[in-house]
Amino acid sequence: MNKSLTAFLVILVLFSTAIARRLWEPTDVQPIYSLRSATALEITDRYFYIALSNGILRFYRFEDNIDFTEFVSFPVPGEILRIQELSDSIFVRTTEGIFARREMDILDIPFVPIDSTRRLPPALDLCNPYNFGISLPYSFFWETKDTIIGPDMTRYFVTDCVSDGSYYIYFATDGLGVFRADRRIKIAEPLFYGPCCDDINAIYAIGDTLLFGGCSDIVYCAFSIYDTNNSLYKWIPGEYSVAFPDFGPILDFALHGEDLYIATPFGLGLYDLAKNIWRRPTGRGSVPISNANAIIIHNDTLYVASNDGIYSMDLNNRILARRTDAGVSNIVDIAYAINNIIAVGDYGAYSKEDTTFAPLRPPDGHLDNFVYSVTAGPKSEAVFATRHGIVILHESGKREFYSTGIYFEGARINDIAVSHKYLWVATDTGLFVFDRIYRKSTKLDEELFFPETPVYKLLIHEDYLWFATDIGLYRFFWNETGRIYR
Repeated sequence: MNKSLTAFLVILVLFSTAIARRLWEPTDVQPIYSLRSATALEITDRYFYIALSNGILRFYRFEDNIDFTEFVSFPVPGEILRIQELSDSIFVRTTEGIFARREMDILDIPFVPIDSTRRLPPALDLCNPYNFGISLPYSFFWETKDTIIGPDMTRYFVTDCVSDGSYYIYFATDGLGVFRADRRIKIAEPLFYGPCCDDINAIYAIGDTLLFGGCSDIVYCAFSIYDTNNSLYKWIPGEYSVAFPDFGPILDFALHGEDLYIATPFGLGLYDLAKNIWRRPTGRGSVPISNANAIIIHNDTLYVASNDGIYSMDLNNRILARRTDAGVSNIVDIAYAINNIIAVGDYGAYSKEDTTFAPLRPPDGHLDNFVYSVTAGPKSEAVFATRHGIVILHESGKREFYSTGIYFEGARINDIAVSHKYLWVATDTGLFVFDRIYRKSTKLDEELFFPETPVYKLLIHEDYLWFATDIGLYRFFWNETGRIYR
């Protein structure tokens, strides 16, 4: 090969790599904020802003209508207290100071602090829905003009309100979300955008629909349903009844027909998606179960990972039975992988043998103690998160091991999402991506627009990686052709 051709190929490789490395946009990583506790509102000629304690959501406005299917979200330093349009700029008052940015540049340039502003305190009386005789939805009651009694009989405060200059008033609360009131018919309706809380413990996919669970006050909202086709959310309330397992949060989901089974720290639940009602999850004669950490359904049988061991339930008669010895405890996750049901916990991994579960022993010995999660991979493999790192067990018996000290900065691994090329690794210090071909890992940090905070749950759904953190839910557009992570 001559020198000129060699030089050309080197330049071509460097150029293509540079192009690939620039395939990052701030909007590739989006926080999906919950509207439950909104602190401030603002409407401009083109946009509707909702300020939350951890960031701002902006929706497009078309005259009297707000498009809740398209949004952008961005953080602002500190806890947000107020937001207001002045001239052509957006001013935000937070616990860290006052910040401002021209509205046309709001996504391109970060908010910058300023010394002072003409911002006045909110004048709720100018748009307070109580003063306009607005009726609240069923199970909500006005206590005073500034407070609402929710379905859980808790007092919530109206934090801000804004009028669109026409028929609608929007008002925010500190725990019930944001409402839109129509002054013509005197009725308010909640705006069910985003998950119904920021504490997400469970993410589950049913075709084009995603479910999010994790709220502790599940009487108001047990879980959220997100239709990815139309970008609309629905909040499903819990109830006080024998059909509902005490209080949440929901830790896992499993679907059988139209029956959605849920796992909570206090047991099992069952929601009928067709009739939109809660039902008793087990039949008469079942053994009691007071805890469920994870669940899976395989061949018309529900399997439960519990602090008391592993349970199974034939869904034809809904009789629950324990499938492990009395000494087996603290089972935290369960999955169908390498053609078997596998459960993991503080004492390693267990696999199903006939009607019981026994310790999983790979051909080269014991797997590991303190296994935190198990995931089925696309290559006939089971992927385990352990205290020492990632273990990949193939159906053939071959085992791969990737030390957390070498590849993941010694962080504890909470969950793993698996594709043919990558392992997405949730840890207590943030999110990592591991290239399975080159065996290199990259921490997805703030330079790449990711939050550097504990990540607990992961789900790959089509072009997006959804991940739950201690500050809320995020989604990442991962399927960008040519993107390089190393």
